[in-house]
Amino acid sequence: MIDSDDMAVFYDTTEFAHVCTWSRPGEDDVPFAGILSSQDDDRFQGHASARVHVLRFPAAAVQMLPDDTVTTQARAADGTLQAAQAWRVLRTPELVVDGAEADVYLEPLPEV
Repeated sequence: MIDSDDMAVFYDTTEFAHVCTWSRPGEDDVPFAGILSSQDDDRFQGHASARVHVLRFPAAAVQMLPDDTVTTQARAADGTLQAAQAWRVLRTPELVVDGAEADVYLEPLPEV
């Protein structure tokens, strides 16, 4: 299993990881670092393609459930945080890398 000090290298928010905040009604918000990716995913042997958004994060950072909200903020080249993007969690995260990390599928929420 990966040591938590080793994990920090992969989730450096001054380099490439996003500053994230998990929210659920009635719970305190939880800040954490995550790596957001968006890509086209082929399904049904290439007969359908869809854009998917996946957030990878240290599994011990937060316990997400479907319909939770996550906001992500990337850092600009000058070190300032860019505008936050809100997301809805689509399903329970899947553990990866010997359970040290998790991937969760997200849906962008409309700007308010």
